[in-house]
Amino acid sequence: MEEDASTLYDFYNRIIANHIRWDYYGLGNCQIYSVNDIGDGNKCRAFLRRLLAESGKEETYLSKSVAKLSDDRLCHIVSVYFFGFLLYEQCDSIKRNVNKQLKWLKRNHCANSIGESESSEEKFSYLWFLVCIFHDLGYIFEQNCYPDCNWRQRITSRIPGRRPKGIPAYYTKDLLEKYASFRQCRYNCFDHGIYGAKVFYADLCKIREDNDKHQDSQRYWGKELIQYFNLASWLIACHNVYYVKCSDINAQCYKYYGLDSLIYHDRSRKIILRKHSLFFLLCLVDSIDLMKSAYISVSDWEKIKIHFTDNQIILNFSELPSANLSMITDLDFWLTDISHENGIIRIKIA
Repeated sequence: MEEDASTLYDFYNRIIANHIRWDYYGLGNCQIYSVNDIGDGNKCRAFLRRLLAESGKEETYLSKSVAKLSDDRLCHIVSVYFFGFLLYEQCDSIKRNVNKQLKWLKRNHCANSIGESESSEEKFSYLWFLVCIFHDLGYIFEQNCYPDCNWRQRITSRIPGRRPKGIPAYYTKDLLEKYASFRQCRYNCFDHGIYGAKVFYADLCKIREDNDKHQDSQRYWGKELIQYFNLASWLIACHNVYYVKCSDINAQCYKYYGLDSLIYHDRSRKIILRKHSLFFLLCLVDSIDLMKSAYISVSDWEKIKIHFTDNQIILNFSELPSANLSMITDLDFWLTDISHENGIIRIKIA
């Protein structure tokens, strides 16, 4: 491992302290002053509530779920939020490809809209807020703890638009509906990504319309924002659609529900950084996040070294020999090349 590597703990503290990189709404820390606070469910809950309120989205159906989700889930959301900014800043290939996607979105759909003078970094901050903060709030559907019973009306009131650029072509509305049916029949639950995305899109479109009518609104609510909401909703919907090996117990069920495109024999490389940069980043951080993947306490992040090269993220877990790293190493099967030896994991970013 290279001598200039820093600990994951240190990198998180740096990004939290660097407000200009993540604080799109001028929130301030508000309970999250250091990486230690990410392990505190009450502080994460307060942080999310304040962030949603400052953005004008506290009345969305999913925002109300913050009161009902577990501390572990809320800590994961906040951890992934900052981890995404960390990788965006430290991995040139991620930043370059994400910025390319954002520039395409602005050029083709959002000209003369939000922050015409905003940099790509500021646009990423806005879109990452939409995607990351809302990506797991749909767990209320899987846990059957809805704030009220109006969510069924919401998902039929406004339907997300066609698949945007940056989502692999085989992710279709038909595939998502089949996957939702599989999850409902196999596990007796509503998939948090798919149903969360539908409610997210319907709520944000309504909030945009309501606020756009008022000239005194402090935020921009122009019609062009719908394209951002659409992209975010597709990313949220797709992020929990799992691939399975042909030998997996669920492979036959996948075939029964018409999910053959999600079955792989050796490796799958359908989510590609240069084509699907934001989706690649969301899948990467959601799988690596140690609050979820390895259940390693924040205090132990000081024992994890992390280093970035032109095309790799290198994580050194040699001081935590008992850590369960399977969610990270399994990325080798469905997202990107992974090598693991003597507690050192190398993740290809190219």
